Amino acid sequence: MAGHVNRLFFPVIALAGFVSAVTFFVSAGQAQQSTGRTDLKQRIETVVNEHVLPRVRGLEVTTSELATTVRSACQAKNPGRNEDVTGKFAAAVRAWASVSHLNFGPLAVEARRERMAFLPDPRGIVRRQLVRLSRSGSFEKITAKSITEHSVAVQGLTALDQIPFIQKERIRNDIREGRIIVEWPFLRTPVNCPLAVAITANTAAIARDLRAEWTNEKGWRTRLLSAGPDDPIYRSTEEAAAELVKALTTALDGINKHQILPLQNSSQYQRPARGVPFFKTELSRVYLIASIDAAIDLYEKLNLEPYVIKKKPWLKTWLPETISSLRENSAKITYPVWPVHVFAKENYDHIRNLERFTRGLSKVVATELGPAAGLTVGFNQVDGD
Repeated sequence: MAGHVNRLFFPVIALAGFVSAVTFFVSAGQAQQSTGRTDLKQRIETVVNEHVLPRVRGLEVTTSELATTVRSACQAKNPGRNEDVTGKFAAAVRAWASVSHLNFGPLAVEARRERMAFLPDPRGIVRRQLVRLSRSGSFEKITAKSITEHSVAVQGLTALDQIPFIQKERIRNDIREGRIIVEWPFLRTPVNCPLAVAITANTAAIARDLRAEWTNEKGWRTRLLSAGPDDPIYRSTEEAAAELVKALTTALDGINKHQILPLQNSSQYQRPARGVPFFKTELSRVYLIASIDAAIDLYEKLNLEPYVIKKKPWLKTWLPETISSLRENSAKITYPVWPVHVFAKENYDHIRNLERFTRGLSKVVATELGPAAGLTVGFNQVDGD
């Protein structure tokens, strides 16, 4: 009888043990998942508060100062050399480079990214649109409000980069070829001043809207930090974190394709570089270094290394060496002075290193660091398309 009872209750005891074991592992998995989400949320908060918001506010400040300075220079009877305009324009270009990779949320609506700076532009669309606008006689009539009715190519910083070269025949006596930006002679002509004032006012307005939509009560900062099933865009913390990882990979890919590769082809084959941003105003180097610095800062604020370093020990050395190489090589490139478009062969090794390491870091983030943190980056985002 006792044996019969034991045989009867043994399956029950075994089943109870199995259920307990399953419950234990499920609970442990849920606890681990909860810890992972908390960890990701802290990373999102760090990125938003320490990477995104300071840069968005910086863009608002620099574009506002540029608009004020250009307006004052145009109103002055003798603007002179306008070193202030040159400095403010460089500051705005640098600030834009540190924000342009955030190509989602506020920057992805109303064509704001293209209106702020029409890039990439390997076919010279900005110049063609400015020439068309000039021939139409609209330069003298344009205002900050009416400029939004024209092509996005003439509304932003890349158009301001080109203005001095569109009206050369009208201000030929004021031009010192090659370093025209130093004097910004277009500010001494009634033809170009209205357009310059309109462009800078427009970029300042776009920057104000970006800052407001990131920081207001129901803005994108709140949206990223409160991601969940009720949000129509980010239904989980993982989706919000993946957005920031995608911003990093697209930033690296954009730097690689649109800033570095044109320099590499020019240096290697000794042919003119096409579509290099802010080349005529000699701010291409400023733009490249600021773009790389912003990508590195986003990478460091995301801090995804701990997720993968134990499983892939080779990354412990490769990642810091890559970051160091990006900084060092970007600072060593020498840019020719306009109108020369060919990059010296001495630049080739530095440019090749930048190409290799931006491409490599993008791939590692997308295929190693992101997945290790439970995040998925789509192929389109990795390709930067």
